[in-house]
Amino acid sequence: MAKFLRLTVWNANGILKHKEELQVFLQDQFIDTMLISETHFTDISFLNIPGYKFYHANHPDNTAHAGTVILIKSTTNHYPLHNYVKDFLQATSIRVKTLLYEITVSAIYCPPRYHNIKQQDFLDYFQTRGPKYIIGGDFNCKHLLWGSRLSTTRGRELAKAIHATNCFPLSTDTPTYWPADPGKVPDLLDFYITYGISKSHMDIEPNYDLSSDHTPMIVTLSTNVITVPKSLKLHNAKTNWQTYRNVLDTRIQLNISLKTPEEVDVGMDELTTVLQEATRQATPSPRTPLKARVNNITFDIKNIILEKRNARKKWHHSHSPLDKTFFNQLSNRLKKKLKEAQNTSFF
Repeated sequence: MAKFLRLTVWNANGILKHKEELQVFLQDQFIDTMLISETHFTDISFLNIPGYKFYHANHPDNTAHAGTVILIKSTTNHYPLHNYVKDFLQATSIRVKTLLYEITVSAIYCPPRYHNIKQQDFLDYFQTRGPKYIIGGDFNCKHLLWGSRLSTTRGRELAKAIHATNCFPLSTDTPTYWPADPGKVPDLLDFYITYGISKSHMDIEPNYDLSSDHTPMIVTLSTNVITVPKSLKLHNAKTNWQTYRNVLDTRIQLNISLKTPEEVDVGMDELTTVLQEATRQATPSPRTPLKARVNNITFDIKNIILEKRNARKKWHHSHSPLDKTFFNQLSNRLKKKLKEAQNTSFF
């Protein structure tokens, strides 16, 4: 039985084209349960990820759009529940056994074109989930309650259902949808709704490793109270500040041009790099470094993942078409490397 679970919500916008990078993500992030929306599956679709069980709910018209999938580690004690399938809402659900209780885990997707969803529609779905549940996915609902930049009619209906059932939304309060059109504004569409679980048993964080127009959110759900970790610091009590000053004296340049916004950005990046490097040189390594993760992802692939993550953050900040193009190039490069790795039995 599980002592804790790491769950992830992600809108794949078609899951099969992301299969290889999804395998790496599950392994690298130690994900127990993946809640995927907008899978584009039909009754004949199938997804095989070694070490994971696969459950899915498709749109009732059985065409390749909408739908949800749950991937859960085969070693996790669980059993499937009946799917909840409507044209305006598809949900795949399982029940997971933890050390203290059973919890319903449900992946949901609400297609955007069905605008006339009412409070009762959401209530009918919530009432099928049991005494303890966590629902995650793309609701296509906006409301200030869970961190969207504005509230829509459908978002207000969902908010009323949340208040009526005494459950609560869980999000990162940061955008999860990043439109390719630079004229559109990013917003928060993907989040969790929970009931019967204390907030002190959950921790949530954004992630930027996957390549659809939505970014994942990872929740760690523990049967023990989760404490907030101490902030990581570059320096400590043994930092040699004279060495720090000497590095700054030799590395900092005072004659650079700062006449344009681009030059200021470059100057800030260079200054930050120098400050970090000076601190590292002046600070001895800890005696007990963190244990490195052990997996079978090659060093080359890890580097591309890191480059892609940084490129995505840069694009999110700038909304520049050039930055988006660079991010897409890295995504395609990663997919190619993952295909090569799969063909040579790395996975």
